[in-house]
Amino acid sequence: MNERVKNVVLTLLVLLSLFLSWQLWTYQPRYDYLPPAEFAEPEGLAESKEFHELVKPHLIVHHLGDDQHSVSYPHTFSYNVIQGRLKDCELKPVRLIEQNQYADWQELYKHEQGIELVFFNSIPLEVLGSLFHVQLKEWLDQVELERLPRINRVWFHYDPHWENEVSALFISEEDQMLLYSRTSNMSIRDLGNYIALGQTRPVHQAYILSQGEQTVHKVHYLSTEPVSVAAFDYYYQRIPVFHMVSYLFVDPTLVRRIEERGDSILYIHGARGMQVDKTHTQMTYFHPLLEPENGEGVTGSVDVMRGIQFVNQHKGWDKPYVLDSIVDMQHERLIQVNFREYVEHYPVFGAGQQDSLYTLQVDIHMGRVVGYARSLLERGEVANKQFYQLPAGSELWRELEHQGVNLEEISAIRIGYKSEQETTFLTYRPYWVIDFKQGDRWFIQDVKEIRRHLE
Repeated sequence: MNERVKNVVLTLLVLLSLFLSWQLWTYQPRYDYLPPAEFAEPEGLAESKEFHELVKPHLIVHHLGDDQHSVSYPHTFSYNVIQGRLKDCELKPVRLIEQNQYADWQELYKHEQGIELVFFNSIPLEVLGSLFHVQLKEWLDQVELERLPRINRVWFHYDPHWENEVSALFISEEDQMLLYSRTSNMSIRDLGNYIALGQTRPVHQAYILSQGEQTVHKVHYLSTEPVSVAAFDYYYQRIPVFHMVSYLFVDPTLVRRIEERGDSILYIHGARGMQVDKTHTQMTYFHPLLEPENGEGVTGSVDVMRGIQFVNQHKGWDKPYVLDSIVDMQHERLIQVNFREYVEHYPVFGAGQQDSLYTLQVDIHMGRVVGYARSLLERGEVANKQFYQLPAGSELWRELEHQGVNLEEISAIRIGYKSEQETTFLTYRPYWVIDFKQGDRWFIQDVKEIRRHLE
């Protein structure tokens, strides 16, 4: 009897084992897919900007003829009309002008009517081309140079060499070159309208520095009358650091905070990082690139566009900015694209190292953004506004001559704001800002201050 029970139990166990094995073999699991992690969109995302909203001249000069000039500043009506139509201006291939013809072209420039785009820091020719309606490769095809020049000024004028046509003269003070192009769709009537917009603008005098007939002239446009400029006090607030972490890192929960012994705090995620000073005033983002052998970077307008796109995607433009400079650090294959803050019509500067509070810098290496530096201070409402009277630019120039300043060493003279951070306000005070080639910068509200700078 016991043997029969044992045999039955053993048979049942074998059958159960076979059944369970069959179940395991044929089992189809039901997977429950996890949804991707959702991150709340960070607050305070500022405006996105397009290329033509940021890359534009610092001045537009109206040449009225017979050595008469006037100036339109950014964000004025006349400036906006002209600058807004530049992107539709079609240009024929650009050509080099022979050096022995420089004197003839610049003589025309002094006396003929036209409009001129002025850049206080030179812009690569290929970047400048992107301001207009051109195919860059074809437009630059006839310029047979190893390195394209950097342009300071572009003069649109009635061209006596071509009947009923408008031409553009590209002036490189830095590389001592002149180039020209003819327009396809800017009529003489259009140019006349642009010139006429300057007839009610303040009169300026052209101060031309020349070292010979075959050199490219340096020109400063300065007002002939005192200038009334508004000064401002703005309330301000700081961009929260955790917002910047959200803008710059895909998964903020993986970012580690490291407090350094110095005056800064590091936020690290893999090779990427963000450094913030302990006063939460300024930040620098870095994302190093391991450079491949024989790699080739991207230069020109592509770099500028990538820099603009990066800022659009990582916080955006919380103040008015204009492209200030493009620095090509060839030995490091690094392009630094700098945008400067504007208040109304004028650029903003800080004293010494504080100047970086008023610029936004994007570093591009091998075609990829590897650095991003900006202020963490956001302007709020206007707390106070008053007007300052600056001396005429012509008076300033005479005093510089009288005090023995080497005028050839001046790279730019312009009206701008000097800003300082106080407990409650960001203050913006107007000055004549004088930049020198060796890097010095003077802020002048009264011509008597020139002597103090020379002591």
